[in-house]
Amino acid sequence: MVNSLYGPGLAYLMGLIVLCAGSWFHFQLITSVLVMFVAGASMYYLCRKNDINMIFSTFLGLLFMLCPPIMEWVNGNQFTGLGAAVTPLVIVQGTLMLKKLDINVFSLAFVMSLVLQVHVMTSLISALALIPFFITNFIKTTNRLDILKKLFLSIGLTLFLTANVWSVMLETFTSNHLLPVFPREHMSGGTVGLSFLDNDVIQFIPLTYLIIIGCFIIVFVWKFRTISLDLRIFGIVGLIFLLISTKLFPWDALQSLVPSIAFNIQSPKRFVTVAYVLILLTFGKLMSSDLILRNDLIKIALMALLLIVTNYTQIINNQYKQIDAWHSDKVISMHSNVYFKKHFSAHEVRDAFVGSNLSTVFSLMDKGTPDYLPVDHKYDAQQYYNLHPYRLYNLEFINHHHKFNYLVDYNGRLNATWNSKHNRVIRVPVVKYKNTEVVFNGKKLDNVKTSSIGAMLLQSKKGKNNITIEYNADKYVYILMLISLFAWIIFILTWIMITCNMHKQKEND
Repeated sequence: MVNSLYGPGLAYLMGLIVLCAGSWFHFQLITSVLVMFVAGASMYYLCRKNDINMIFSTFLGLLFMLCPPIMEWVNGNQFTGLGAAVTPLVIVQGTLMLKKLDINVFSLAFVMSLVLQVHVMTSLISALALIPFFITNFIKTTNRLDILKKLFLSIGLTLFLTANVWSVMLETFTSNHLLPVFPREHMSGGTVGLSFLDNDVIQFIPLTYLIIIGCFIIVFVWKFRTISLDLRIFGIVGLIFLLISTKLFPWDALQSLVPSIAFNIQSPKRFVTVAYVLILLTFGKLMSSDLILRNDLIKIALMALLLIVTNYTQIINNQYKQIDAWHSDKVISMHSNVYFKKHFSAHEVRDAFVGSNLSTVFSLMDKGTPDYLPVDHKYDAQQYYNLHPYRLYNLEFINHHHKFNYLVDYNGRLNATWNSKHNRVIRVPVVKYKNTEVVFNGKKLDNVKTSSIGAMLLQSKKGKNNITIEYNADKYVYILMLISLFAWIIFILTWIMITCNMHKQKEND
């Protein structure tokens, strides 16, 4: 269910990488390099599209590659890192709106669909970042009706291309009460800090980026009247997103007025990715002009120094911790909600990650995450804390599933078997959603009682018992998935034809 709701397109890609990598250790290395490369390349592309020279664009791409949102995947496998890597591609669309006073329907739909397939929350934040660009475009253009038509065409095309994402969300959220992600008691604790000394935040901005931000703010304010409108929009939007990602924004007061944002946003630090992208872009534009120094060699030396210091501090603050943990008895640097099934030596754990048998890791440990489990009613933040879902998940699923044997058949159905000494009601560590079809000991069950977090309660007979489950989504979900697949095929073929025709016209001209 997590794969279905977080980014189904990416889930298939990650599965392919796992199979090709041959081990979880190689998977970690490959995906870390890929995420950093995509981040650097997309930032480079953004800079080049905004007329920043190749050398400065390269430095800015490398700086973005090492910023905390990207390193979240490298150091902690957090999905926000994957979304952050493609965020510059969304900002490209915003900058092109200002530059051409137009909307490229195919380009905007493609980028937004791509981000939705990677990380849904990133797509929502990125769409929010595009609003100021669209409003400015709409005010400056003389053909507002055409702009509106193209906007709605982009939205419609995006809906077709992402039907596999929103159809699953629509079906699961309307047919079940799903347990939301962990809400923060105080939203300010999920912000970024502007100082290394701020221990009350979840993340801080490294020193080199603080220097860039400081220089950017000074020059931006000082030369505000002389810089272009486009550059003003870049800087203002970047500063706004920086502000709302910190404690300077009254998150706790807003949370008291609208408690649901604790679930919907969870961590305001998510907004800082857009800030990094736009501030680096604006900094690059200012460096390309004569507003900051005039000697290009000094500028290059300064950018190189910033990059070296950034790389050095990232290694000291993050990578060494990962390396030390790997070679220690801990092996895993982050033990949050990780449960070992029994005591294993550090050598056994390392071998499981490095070995070619991908299932060995799952025989050693479990990750206890109750996100999106079916519950009996909608929970607010206080009810969530009173429920203690992480503790319940540990008690109801992790502590008992070793008593059961599991097998996934070729039809995708999950089969669980166990032996019982008595006829009694037991809690089976298998989740029941509304559209889950249950066959227990050869008999289809229409009404199945469940625990407070979705574990099935069944009348077990003495001896061997068997349960088979299969999730049968509503028919419209399968139809929309097919529509999405055909939409991608038609979209790609159409784009290729348009690109080829444009090249032919240029050659003829």
